[in-house]
Amino acid sequence: MSRAPGLALVGLMGSGKSTVAGLLGERLDLPVVDTDELIERRAGCSVSAIFAERGEDGFRDLELDALRDAIRMLPCVISTGGGVVTTARGRALLASVPLVVHLDVSPAEAATRLARDTSRPLLSADPHEALERLHQARAAHYGEVAQLAVDVDARSPEQIAAEIVEQMEASR
Repeated sequence: MSRAPGLALVGLMGSGKSTVAGLLGERLDLPVVDTDELIERRAGCSVSAIFAERGEDGFRDLELDALRDAIRMLPCVISTGGGVVTTARGRALLASVPLVVHLDVSPAEAATRLARDTSRPLLSADPHEALERLHQARAAHYGEVAQLAVDVDARSPEQIAAEIVEQMEASR
């Protein structure tokens, strides 16, 4: 496969964006940029600490800066934060990415995957309920920005990456 122009992965937390991005980077011979990692590196603290200190709005501002910088690095594989689609500015930035892929995970699957992860600031005492709320609030936005949606429930990251590459090759 010739070098891809770059892509961004969007989806609910627990959809596998970071893991699949790494696999796609290898398969497509592209660097991987994880916006959450960019944010943490720049802030010198975790996403949870940023939420605690600056709130969600403060975090979203940093997230937009990180996405803008990641887009400047294209061609690459961008792993976005799950909430990047919640702002009109985030959705507008994603429109400039050659391919946006929605890793579509059910709230139940995401809750299972995140069961032992205590670092997620938007998860409440009932992660399944919180993920269901986030899914309902964001589903239309994911659909708006993505040219490709991949169902990730009960599938390995390798299977998901393979499907994305196959879809990219088929659309050329």
